[in-house]
Amino acid sequence: MIFRADLSGCGLLIMVVAAVAPAAALDCSDLEILVCGAPPTQSSIWLWGVDHNGNFCGTGCYVGAHVQAYTFNLDEWQDATLRLTGPAAMHCDLFLLAECDETACLDSVVGNQEEKIITMCLEPGEYFIAMATYVEAILPYELGLECEPCDPVWWESHSWSSLKQVYH
Repeated sequence: MIFRADLSGCGLLIMVVAAVAPAAALDCSDLEILVCGAPPTQSSIWLWGVDHNGNFCGTGCYVGAHVQAYTFNLDEWQDATLRLTGPAAMHCDLFLLAECDETACLDSVVGNQEEKIITMCLEPGEYFIAMATYVEAILPYELGLECEPCDPVWWESHSWSSLKQVYH
């Protein structure tokens, strides 16, 4: 971006060149992997000078927010339950993503709750979890993943004609 002020009457021409940094994408390069049924991971999230620009799940921009991300894999259809507890739960928004992309939202819990829980029947594959906060403090948390087998939604696994027979 170039700003120019022409003060030719004073014999001056001032040009300022400002670099505009691109929006920071969700960084999924070296994520901790959560495992179904393992003890919850314990960590802290904080914000000091982090510049993350994102629009998680259409909830609004998280410009300047600190984001902590995780991943997990499922080998079969599972009812995956994410549970965020601790002081961070009150100040972080929790997002379940189908891809390492802020717009690939499957579910989210935003707002001030002492515990944030997302439960969803998911097909086999890799999934991503993001937590975002603006709070300028160190916030400890526990993030756990519990899984139980689930059946996909009826219409996802049966043809239309078999559905008609069920309700005929």
